[in-house]
Amino acid sequence: AGKPILEWNLEALKNFNKIIIIVGYKKEKIREYFGDEFKGIELTYIEQKEQLGTAHAVSVVSELIKGDFLAMNGDLLISDKLVNNLLKNHEDHNPSASLSLIKVDDPSQFGVVELKKDKVMSIEEKPRYPKSNLANAGIYVFSREIFDAIKLVEKSTRAEYEITDAIDILINRDKNMVHGFKCEGLWMDIGRPWDLLDANEILLGDRNLMKLKIHETAEVEPYTVIKGDVSVGKGTVIKSGTYIEGPCFIGDDCKIGPNCYLRASTALGNNVHIGNAVEIKNSIIMSRTNVGHLSYIGDSIIGEDCNFGAGTKVANLRF
Repeated sequence: AGKPILEWNLEALKNFNKIIIIVGYKKEKIREYFGDEFKGIELTYIEQKEQLGTAHAVSVVSELIKGDFLAMNGDLLISDKLVNNLLKNHEDHNPSASLSLIKVDDPSQFGVVELKKDKVMSIEEKPRYPKSNLANAGIYVFSREIFDAIKLVEKSTRAEYEITDAIDILINRDKNMVHGFKCEGLWMDIGRPWDLLDANEILLGDRNLMKLKIHETAEVEPYTVIKGDVSVGKGTVIKSGTYIEGPCFIGDDCKIGPNCYLRASTALGNNVHIGNAVEIKNSIIMSRTNVGHLSYIGDSIIGEDCNFGAGTKVANLRF
């Protein structure tokens, strides 16, 4: 929906005044995009030089943390309601660790939690035989005790130091130390490429999150049909004969048409060119990509700087 996943995360943390971002791969690109401040929030970047797992990632900030802190995975789509709910429950119960939990259809793909009232009895990472359908949502509030537990963690079968193993150490010390609270609000784990399409559809369809409008500098030529909620960025030109079904997001300085059909839940980045008689359906097309005339793109994610020749057809049915 026109923003990096991390930007949606930072907006969900808008009530904080300081955020530490653990970076590694593509760290320069992340820092260049966000800078040292995001909407009044101070940003600090700490490099995890080796990607040795989630517990290792948390451990690299130990010297910067003085008291309780919120920690979360960077590949989630969440709402501020969910974060605030977890913080309130943590303050009310004051355990050593609080976990946000979500009911899932396939718990074997997540860290699975066994809960007794609000107390976490056990947590197991990606079990073959899950004890419940409550998954670890990847959002925590920890006290500094987590750092001592991380020091005792051994490498998992995935050759990583897992934060769930550190939490399990706290549980084994005292069953009252770790609490779990069911999520209230938007939550989605974006672990696979096609999850981006689901996230994009959710965001574009949420009028509270998306302010879809046509920028005053955009040019929409006569005989263009715009149906539903559509956002058109500055400097974008939509040529005659184009039909757009919302919700749909079009970035800055794009050229669309003539005679195109953009279907619902499509998001285009900046400087995207969609040629004559092209149909785009439920797809994300990133910045500076060209889709030549008489092409069809459906249920697809197209990266930056791609160039599709005329007449390209992308299959979108299950084989």
